[in-house]
Amino acid sequence: MIRSLAPALFLGLAHVGAAPVISEIMFHPPHVDGGEDPRGEWIEIHNPGFGPISLTGWSLEGATFTFPQVSIPGQGYLVVAADEAVFRARYPEVTTVTGGWQEGLSNRRETLRLLDHTGNEIDRVTYADDGDWALRRPGLDDQGHTGWIWANPADGGGRTLELRNQHSRNDLAQNWAHSITEGGTPGAPNSVREVNIAPFIEGVSHHPAVPTPRDLVLIRARLSDDLSSAVHGVVYHRVSARPSGPFAITPMRDDGLGGDEVAQDNIHTAVLPARPEGTVVEFCVEASDRTQSRTWPGPTSPTGAQEANLLYQVNSERPAGRAPFYRLILTAKELDEFL
Repeated sequence: MIRSLAPALFLGLAHVGAAPVISEIMFHPPHVDGGEDPRGEWIEIHNPGFGPISLTGWSLEGATFTFPQVSIPGQGYLVVAADEAVFRARYPEVTTVTGGWQEGLSNRRETLRLLDHTGNEIDRVTYADDGDWALRRPGLDDQGHTGWIWANPADGGGRTLELRNQHSRNDLAQNWAHSITEGGTPGAPNSVREVNIAPFIEGVSHHPAVPTPRDLVLIRARLSDDLSSAVHGVVYHRVSARPSGPFAITPMRDDGLGGDEVAQDNIHTAVLPARPEGTVVEFCVEASDRTQSRTWPGPTSPTGAQEANLLYQVNSERPAGRAPFYRLILTAKELDEFL
């Protein structure tokens, strides 16, 4: 019984700052001489504790690496480089480095797992070049039109993915950001580090998926904070039109009333009104604590413009037969451009 409980216990400790954590990732180095050089990839491991930790015999999956006889001092860092010689040439000031792996990291998505010498999983991070790991931005002009793209300066742009709050969950992209510093901060505190970050927003959904004009629409999201249990959530929503109108604001609740199913389960709920047939509704969720706030989906510009939002359309049509039935929902502005 003790053997079966140990891995879960150690994995839990990794998320509260008592075990080594993956804290920085150079997954897509800048191209050299017009081509990609995977020898420049590296992963940083941080020991947030106060005592040294031996990693001898540990392994890093995703990079296919087994640690030699090496340890991380308390509050220290260890860089695992794809090519140790290449890394030392580029970062001569970093002395805490080991490495040498054959399989390069994916430029799109990869799961990294830190395993101890018995194979127990200590930490896991699945990074990506899109979604919450990136920024939604307008694309390049294409004959007067632009779409949305994922912009990620760590995806070949010379930056790294850095963990923001080392004492909070590192399995959520919302706790990561691209480095402020060119080339990242291997072997040193991260350039984006913060003691307190905005609450996390997970599992946003709406129900019914395709509402009719008779239906109220429930918006649900899991909201959590790294320091405080007092998280406040709201839903910004508007009927999609051109020009765009202001957002209405509906508070979310977690008290088991007014559409919320279970009190104090961190699943916050808001109820949006029924709308006429064909209406397209844009919405996003905001979570805030006493000092900071976050929206999901995130803003589409550094000024905080909220233009690439979630959508649903009121539609009474129901598919006939068993053939797949798809709906393509566009904002009023996007529909105008499409037409």
